[in-house]
Amino acid sequence: MKQLSLLLFIVLIFINLLAQEKDQQLFEKENLRFNGNVELITSDNIKTGEEIIWQEDFTGGFPDGWTIVDSTEYEMPWYWTNDSIFGNYTMAYINSETASTGYMAMNADGYNTIPQFAPPDSGEMIDPPLNVDSYFQLPVQDFSAYPGLLLEFHAQYRYFTGMRYDVEISNDFNPGVPDSANWDSYQVNIDAEVNDFIFDKLYILNISASAAGYDSVYIRFHAYGSSHYFWNVDDIKIKIPYQNNLELSKTWNFYAWHNYPP
Repeated sequence: MKQLSLLLFIVLIFINLLAQEKDQQLFEKENLRFNGNVELITSDNIKTGEEIIWQEDFTGGFPDGWTIVDSTEYEMPWYWTNDSIFGNYTMAYINSETASTGYMAMNADGYNTIPQFAPPDSGEMIDPPLNVDSYFQLPVQDFSAYPGLLLEFHAQYRYFTGMRYDVEISNDFNPGVPDSANWDSYQVNIDAEVNDFIFDKLYILNISASAAGYDSVYIRFHAYGSSHYFWNVDDIKIKIPYQNNLELSKTWNFYAWHNYPP
């Protein structure tokens, strides 16, 4: 009887360990996948590491060494601001931790308002509307020492048909031959419906597949494809994820006792 009880106890321990291992594998599969489109991880379903290896909160203006590119002929680029943004259908101010010190804004609606950036109901829309196509880009980063990386940022946006709000990452970009680079696109607004207003949200993107282990990584925030509405970004951080995201939240055991003859 004692031998049987011991055997059942060992089996229960093995089953618990197996279940934990399976849960960990599912977690890693879910949060490390990259399909060339998007890998969004909200702050509710992943733990981030304590170590921040890089960050920018836009205090004092657009940082030195960064790049803003506007691919249109209408001068509709991203810009730095520490104030509200306005347009015919837009009145917004990001609610990030450091909003008062500045943030980046793509105000497509404001660019399509006459006069430009006029508050709601005080201007007219450009007809036909003009599509934006602009990105701001971080300086080159060396992530060769890191096996895993998370990109965190605070975002606020409103979505219009055809608009893409993408984080784009390349590990082979050469500024001298820009068209030869490969870019992985993480679409931030992939689940948005037309006219959805995402008031404020903390995004955590698993960029390990695109950036970890590479010594020359470029990261862009790219808005393009339509004429409305806006996308605000602040408090960008790059973090090291925990190697083990398993958390013991509760336990239970089930014992089945049987009377067997000795």
